[in-house]
Amino acid sequence: SRHNSPFADLRPRCWGLPVESETIEESIEHRLAGILQAHREAAGLSTRFDDHLSQLLQVALVNCELERATGVAGSSIFEDIMRRYCGAEEVLQAVPVQFNHLKVSHYWPMLSDRPTVRTLLAAPAASTAFALRARVVPYPEGVVAVWVLLAAVGRSA
Repeated sequence: SRHNSPFADLRPRCWGLPVESETIEESIEHRLAGILQAHREAAGLSTRFDDHLSQLLQVALVNCELERATGVAGSSIFEDIMRRYCGAEEVLQAVPVQFNHLKVSHYWPMLSDRPTVRTLLAAPAASTAFALRARVVPYPEGVVAVWVLLAAVGRSA
């Protein structure tokens, strides 16, 4: 009988997230976009978001998690997409950050502490479009990998 077995059941338990991953991702994106916009407003800069670019960033986040989980770099599809997306005089800068928790209030301090993000935050409003994308990947036993990718496309210097 299975219940009287002298061996422990070592199968990982799959505990779902409290809501769908997509709902959590949208919430993270909305909250961080508001913080980014407020940060730039405080510096006297307007902020323009590019929803199409935000959608394209999903490809990069899939590659980031694949590389984190397997140690194997993803394909070059994202780079090919960005070469076609950006104009001849434009440059894409993107900063992916991975978290192992859903404490969204901790995300902005970690993001804004990075030199590349500080450079993006100071970019001129007229020539820069921002994009944010989040991806939540649930794993067994309540473990999550949360990716946040902040990107900006602007004129090259």
